[in-house]
Amino acid sequence: GGGGAAPRYGRILNELPHVHFDVEATVIVFDPQIGTALRGRVVESFPSHVGLLVYHFVNASISADGLRAGGYEYDAPSQKWGRERNART
Repeated sequence: GGGGAAPRYGRILNELPHVHFDVEATVIVFDPQIGTALRGRVVESFPSHVGLLVYHFVNASISADGLRAGGYEYDAPSQKWGRERNART
């Protein structure tokens, strides 16, 4: 992938206990716009939040406040979030 003419070995600078390497990389930036619908898989469900894996790559979470605002409620016995019984779909 995107390797260039970076030096093969690291350097110790100013007698510091760190080895410095010049690195070149090609990256992908995840930058969804506000309001963009994202698909994810729920990986954990707690009373405080739901954890998701978005596009098999990015960890995300939705707070309990955000879930409640979206018409969801937490069911303690099943440990899952679901639509409120009286919420419109």
